[in-house]
Amino acid sequence: MHPVTQLGYLAFEVRSPEAWRSFAEQTLGLSYGEPLDDGGFTLRMDEHRQRFFIEAGELDDVSCIGWQVADAATLEALAARLPGCTRGTAAE
Repeated sequence: MHPVTQLGYLAFEVRSPEAWRSFAEQTLGLSYGEPLDDGGFTLRMDEHRQRFFIEAGELDDVSCIGWQVADAATLEALAARLPGCTRGTAAE
């Protein structure tokens, strides 16, 4: 059995958050979630509160990927296998 059960979320750092919002809603069919403190916002695609985080920045690419796993032990084992893996904080 694979340790990852599903994709949890994606975060994007983009130069034009408003253009991304328009694309996400009108082209991809995603729903606006809620504003973020930094001027970004979240997007929804299912019953989860948020699946996408859109943040302003120069990267214009995926900045973070969140995987859903069965339990804390599986998460620790998976993180140990990823080179350069850094643990986020509760605030992040």
